[in-house]
Amino acid sequence: MTENSSRCQVVLTKINRPEVDRRWVERPRLQAALDKGRDKKLTLIAAPAGYGKSTLIVQWLDCSGQPSAWLSLDEHDSDPGRFIEYLIASIRKIFSQFGTRTEPLLASTKMPPPEYFADVLISDFTSLNTKLVLALDDYHTISSNAVNVMIARLIEYLPENLHLIILSRVAPPLPLPRWRVQNWLLELGAADLCFLIEEATALFTNTFGEKLSSDAINQIVGLTEGWVAGIQMARLSLAEVDNPEAVAKNILGYDGRIVDYLMGEVVSRQSEEVKDFLAMTSLLERFCAPLCDHLSGSGSTISECGQLIECIEKENLFTIPLDGNRFWYRYHHLFQTMLTRQMRGRLSENRQVLIHRRAGEWFATQNYIEDALRHLVLAGDLDAAADLVESQMHGVIDRDLSRRDLGRWLELFPPGAEKQRPPLLVAHSFQRLFNWDLAGMTPLLDRAEVLLKKPDCSIPEARRQSLSGDIAIQRAVCLAWQSDSRNGLHHARRGLQLVPQGHRYAHTTAITYGAACTFLCGEKEDALLMLDNALRDDCAAGSLNAGHLLTTRAALFSYTADWDAVEASARLILDINKTVSQADYWQGYAHYFLGSAAYERNQFDSASVHFQVVEKMRYLVTTRVYHDALLGLALVALAKSDAQQVEKYRTAAFSFAIETKDPFSKQMSELFEVRQAISAGKISTVQKPQLATDDSTQFWLLYISLTQAEWLVHEAEMGACSEALECIEKSLQRARNHHNFKLEIQLLAVRALALKNSGKDDAALELLGKVLGLAEPLRLVRSFLDRGPLMAELLSLLSAQRPDILYAKVLLELFKNQPHSGTPTAPEVNLPIRNGKLLETINASGLTNREFEILHLLQGRLTDKEIAEKLFISITTVKSHTSSIYRKLDVANRRLAVGKALQIGLLSPKD
Repeated sequence: MTENSSRCQVVLTKINRPEVDRRWVERPRLQAALDKGRDKKLTLIAAPAGYGKSTLIVQWLDCSGQPSAWLSLDEHDSDPGRFIEYLIASIRKIFSQFGTRTEPLLASTKMPPPEYFADVLISDFTSLNTKLVLALDDYHTISSNAVNVMIARLIEYLPENLHLIILSRVAPPLPLPRWRVQNWLLELGAADLCFLIEEATALFTNTFGEKLSSDAINQIVGLTEGWVAGIQMARLSLAEVDNPEAVAKNILGYDGRIVDYLMGEVVSRQSEEVKDFLAMTSLLERFCAPLCDHLSGSGSTISECGQLIECIEKENLFTIPLDGNRFWYRYHHLFQTMLTRQMRGRLSENRQVLIHRRAGEWFATQNYIEDALRHLVLAGDLDAAADLVESQMHGVIDRDLSRRDLGRWLELFPPGAEKQRPPLLVAHSFQRLFNWDLAGMTPLLDRAEVLLKKPDCSIPEARRQSLSGDIAIQRAVCLAWQSDSRNGLHHARRGLQLVPQGHRYAHTTAITYGAACTFLCGEKEDALLMLDNALRDDCAAGSLNAGHLLTTRAALFSYTADWDAVEASARLILDINKTVSQADYWQGYAHYFLGSAAYERNQFDSASVHFQVVEKMRYLVTTRVYHDALLGLALVALAKSDAQQVEKYRTAAFSFAIETKDPFSKQMSELFEVRQAISAGKISTVQKPQLATDDSTQFWLLYISLTQAEWLVHEAEMGACSEALECIEKSLQRARNHHNFKLEIQLLAVRALALKNSGKDDAALELLGKVLGLAEPLRLVRSFLDRGPLMAELLSLLSAQRPDILYAKVLLELFKNQPHSGTPTAPEVNLPIRNGKLLETINASGLTNREFEILHLLQGRLTDKEIAEKLFISITTVKSHTSSIYRKLDVANRRLAVGKALQIGLLSPKD
């Protein structure tokens, strides 16, 4: 009956092609037209209800023998994500591997533009390499412009192996006039679908033989104007009478609405039990025997529903089987509309409520949650619907990384339904968390807590505790980002106590934010131990949450500026993904952190590769990660003085911030412009950044407090840096409070510049010497080079005054090699510094920084392929560098090269 996808349960009846009714008349003229139109891009059949659109296409597909996929649409498919999900599911009935490029986009937290979705779909269709017909039935139910744009673009660039069929009651809002001119389109309308005299004669002859005269048939066709449903109604009303010719004359004399008359005739002949069954099932979008048995189990006159379904199908009462097993059925839409009108008086309001409630109960037991919620809401049983959301909420959150399924469930409720229902308040708060609306969460959580604590709260204790745990975890997230680590830790611990471990996302979030708050409270080892223990348990359970846990680990290590540990955590995500698939969401974080680590180490090629991977994952990662990766590429280009690339990525980042309406991303884009102005010595061209904020719990590439301090330092005249020093002191205190050593190092470097600008050269040099002592073991480079020419000048003074601080010489050498307009690109360095003689040794040997890096890996006995993968370069490039190393060291192979490097002190034995 159902099929599980990665996100939610797919209703198979929507993707099953209806069965061919062998009693129906063949229509060769239309079949021939469809055969001729197969070479066009699109077949459009637009006609009102009851013209036999679906029947015609089902017959044609059944005869053609071509691979075909079918999708029956409804109003809920206007959601672009749901539409794509069902489109993929329908084609996977034929080609099981279809959609490998498109499906990951369904997990994106923000839906890609429809044009992008269409382009990826086109690539999936092209990769099929075989012909396919895709039929979209009831397209008139689509009200989404995004879906229309998607289909329009799909048709514009349709691969030759695909033919699209659209069945609709009205012409869809697509560029049909242009497609007609381009001869892309086969159109059939109501005039084409109307029964001809010959077709109607064949239909009536199959039923009545020669009992109905040609005059009567001609008059019926004339009265109904060839409308297929009307002719079918006439056939049904005459099917069981002794003298169809006489009754036909009565029909022809009726001057009212022919459909209402015929409908009354057809229904009036049925038994009371069948009428009750028709009335009951008219409230359902689809029905089956077990569902109907459940609905009729409360004082109904209906006995065996399976037999009744067989009866009405045999009577041909416009029932359409939705699967090959004839388990699920629906009524023809026109028949259901008329049936609802005809049967309105047979069902009291209370009976309708009971039917909807029992339908909701049955669908819930079968795990059709959206159908269940829809019926429960129609029954007015909002409490039962809220309880169902609560019971299924964590399951759908764990399955659906996009979180759109939960949002769609909540949209089924009337506005304000959550105000008195804690489960809905908690679910709405989760939805706001997924959209990073932290400010909007607090009122919802406050209200939920008040309701749960009321003496008359009817929610059982076990469920109250679980909901309280959800509230605690969400508060921990809010408090962590508000820099209230102590309270955040308290709520995270409470959440861990109350939330079942089976609620994967909530439980893992409690661990990660508990670890983050523990770290920010200064208990680094405890925080890392918490994550390590969780990783161990997760590994034993199948590594389902490894990406989440390792991303947190990488973020915490970035605070400490331990880029080796950051890199190790990020690479572990990618390594685990080779055996246990980790969501693209977490893989994007891995590449982001690898790019950040490479950038700090001045490894531009590696940084660019990783940031570009994130750039390509635009709709698979968070908007913040994507935006910061663009800024990372802009920073690399700025460091390399590549003005064209700087402008490309600066513009892309700013445009994306505007597109997403994200004020934080816009602010980060503005910070980069300040960084660019400082680098160019044009500080007067940019405005002062906003007042310093507490950004010490962030791990992005740019900091508001740091950039503001730098702006003040560069803007101030000699001796007027008091405002800059005051800003730095406040920011330093916040960074130390939250143990953000990465930010602290950079702020101390800027403080040294402020002291020099204030005329306090000795204090500036003393401070810089201490900062370099902290930075050297961590191999920090861009933390100093990004401070610009003022830092180069201060390093030069320090090197002259304190020649024993050799790390100053290393950074000065890198400053000299920094590219300026028209000069070569800066060297990339790994800087595995173990002693102060590194720079002189490298210069004496003549090795470049890249060659030294490869030599270091040769000592680790890595193969050429492993070196290429680690440094993100080709094997040919590795071999070229290796040959150069042999030549410069005057050796013949890698073993001798390592030995010579150890002998002259280029490498250390402990390496």
